Amino acid sequence: MRTCILISVILVVLGLSCDLFNNEQKIVSGELMPLAVGNYWDYHRWYISPNIADTIREEVLSEHTFSLDGIEQKVYGYQRFNTAIKNPEIDYQWFRMNDEEGSHLAGGISAVDTLIQQNIVYKYPEDEGQMWDYSGISYNFESGNFSITDTISIEVVSLNDTFETEFGSYKGCYVYRYSEIGKGDGVYHWHHYVYIKPGIGIVGIETRDFLMSENYEEDPRIIGQYILIDRRLK
Repeated sequence: MRTCILISVILVVLGLSCDLFNNEQKIVSGELMPLAVGNYWDYHRWYISPNIADTIREEVLSEHTFSLDGIEQKVYGYQRFNTAIKNPEIDYQWFRMNDEEGSHLAGGISAVDTLIQQNIVYKYPEDEGQMWDYSGISYNFESGNFSITDTISIEVVSLNDTFETEFGSYKGCYVYRYSEIGKGDGVYHWHHYVYIKPGIGIVGIETRDFLMSENYEEDPRIIGQYILIDRRLK
């Protein structure tokens, strides 16, 4: 059983408005991730085969105040879980935080450990091709502790794109990209494209197989999607 979970950009940060199925909902304009206790986002998730799918909820569960670099900051605890599991046990939460730069993966909290840091994942982008690094964080299920594991590079691919699926269409999205590379016996090279609609959040993530695509730029092989299908924003 795996004892660690690595948080990458997929956990990241949700965030001008657009409609899902043309349904009007309250939008918090400007924030990449509208943070408030009770906010949630439901996603249709599949990997390898669209026929093998489930529904994942990401929900804001708590609010905390910490001092970061001498400044009091609000951070919000959240967790993701499969909606098929009724009353899931939440042993730990990840921290998200917004500021004028963008959205942070700010650490996490469990019964025995708290990690808090400035760690911006998604910046309000200025130009296509803009790049920066952020810290990957892991949680150890056996000890209940958090740790910083590696550095992940992220790139702005587009300042105005559309994410279209069978569940709906979102226009005016920022698109970010990061890579996941397997080594040793499990060699793979995946690119994750993250579509963020400010005021709503992550509306989609598309995983493309760089090694297995014969013509990556024109016809990339898509091996997974994470698609927003419902939300509640306060």
